[in-house]
Amino acid sequence: LFAFLSTEFPQFEFKQNQQLMASCFTNKTHRRQIDVMSRSRRIIVEFDGALHFKNIAKWNQLDAVIARDEELNAVAISHGYIVIRIGYDQAAKSSGELTDACKRMIRNVLATATPGSIHKIGEVYE
Repeated sequence: LFAFLSTEFPQFEFKQNQQLMASCFTNKTHRRQIDVMSRSRRIIVEFDGALHFKNIAKWNQLDAVIARDEELNAVAISHGYIVIRIGYDQAAKSSGELTDACKRMIRNVLATATPGSIHKIGEVYE
């Protein structure tokens, strides 16, 4: 994901593993880890793995993950970020390469999205 974004959109200056700080985050540090971010363009890109959609019984994490995702979405949108969430079904299992359809959708979102919007790419969101 990062390789695609940084190669395709070098002008956006995407960086990996960034922190978004906001006093309204409910955790102690008031920060959230972001997969890929362009601070200058106010774009957040999150890759949502299976843990965002399926509960693992021994961890029982699904409700907490959904709550954190919803909080991040709300805070980011209220701060004028474009949020792009990409479901795990958009990457090839063998290589991790994004599908061509996903790449087209990312290009479209980045060309047309308005600040304070969220875009979900993948059948897992349906």
